[in-house]
Amino acid sequence: MRALPAALALAAFVSSGCLSATWRRDVRYGPPPPGALESLRPGESELDPCLALLGAPLDVWESAQGGIALAYGWERERNLGFTFSIPLDRGASASLNVVDERAKLRGVVLFFDERGKLVLLRTGLLGELREETRRPASADAEE
Repeated sequence: MRALPAALALAAFVSSGCLSATWRRDVRYGPPPPGALESLRPGESELDPCLALLGAPLDVWESAQGGIALAYGWERERNLGFTFSIPLDRGASASLNVVDERAKLRGVVLFFDERGKLVLLRTGLLGELREETRRPASADAEE
């Protein structure tokens, strides 16, 4: 009979809380058309046809090599989550979350030289590729 009081105490404790479930589906942007990336040839492909094939990029920056970089990204994600909360005090709380959503997108970055020729094509997380290849700010200040 000792289990009954413990079960009742646990039920009373849990019933004062809140259980919520969330299902989230994120679809951001779209991947390039099938075969589009495979048709691009470093040293041969030029900027204008690449833009016509892939459309407007999500991000553009000057690469460390002096040309430009065009970033394309996409995401398809599903998440199921559960949250259980129990009020412990009458106090209030607040939170702020600031995230560059493009940084965690998977994608491709196309690097072009000063003449508009494709030099390199890299895939991965856009945030990492951007940080690795962006021209340093100090280089702008020296000019």
